[in-house]
Amino acid sequence: MKHQNIFYQVKGKGEPVLLLHGYCETHVIWNELAEELAKHYQVIEVDLPGFGDSQSAALPQSLEECAKQLHSLMKELNLHPALVVGHSLGGYITLELIRQFPESFRGFCLFHSTAFEDSEEKKNTRKQAIRFAKENGVDPLMPTMIPNLFSPDNRNTLRNTVNQLTEIAKQTPLETFVAYNRAMMNRRGLSQVYREFAGTKLLIAGKHDQSVSYKDSLKQSQNPIDFAVFEHSAHMGMFEEKQKAIETLLSFSKKTFG
Repeated sequence: MKHQNIFYQVKGKGEPVLLLHGYCETHVIWNELAEELAKHYQVIEVDLPGFGDSQSAALPQSLEECAKQLHSLMKELNLHPALVVGHSLGGYITLELIRQFPESFRGFCLFHSTAFEDSEEKKNTRKQAIRFAKENGVDPLMPTMIPNLFSPDNRNTLRNTVNQLTEIAKQTPLETFVAYNRAMMNRRGLSQVYREFAGTKLLIAGKHDQSVSYKDSLKQSQNPIDFAVFEHSAHMGMFEEKQKAIETLLSFSKKTFG
């Protein structure tokens, strides 16, 4: 189903749980977790504007704008108040949703994500990626980028998953790749959301994550927020420690909705 060309699918019944995927991903990353959550809750998976089956949606030029698009979908589906779970880029958008529309949410989870803005080093890396993609296309970047989201051990044992996600990432349009890179570079730090939001809060960190460093996650955990460490994961804990991810999100959902 679509709303303003944003693809979404709904599973289960009950209190709403909105799942937001990360950069160069689609809702597919949540499929197995969504099946388990949908036994107890109404689960809404979306493809962010520009990705997957939402490629015809209006491409946001900022994370604030993307959050407004998703909030419009939530109003259309009457998803208030919801729990929102965001992976990586999806976590940045989650924080914008909470900042702009706190009354629409009971809780949020940052899944391998951060409230900190990009460092100068990270911004330069994004600029280099944009230049490379404009000259060579998105496709050549993905066979390196996607495997590096997994720890070395999991990269081997989950080879089929890595290959599947690499093929999905290759389908990212150049315009989407560039727009979100720029939006992530320009995003503000939103640590104050931890302090100001009255609902439940959870940060999930991968011990071996190179995209969102464990050191940064530890700094964030000093804020008033629940903290879960995935000892055997890098950036893709929903695959690397699937059972722990299911149990963690089910427990947090129960805490959020009672």
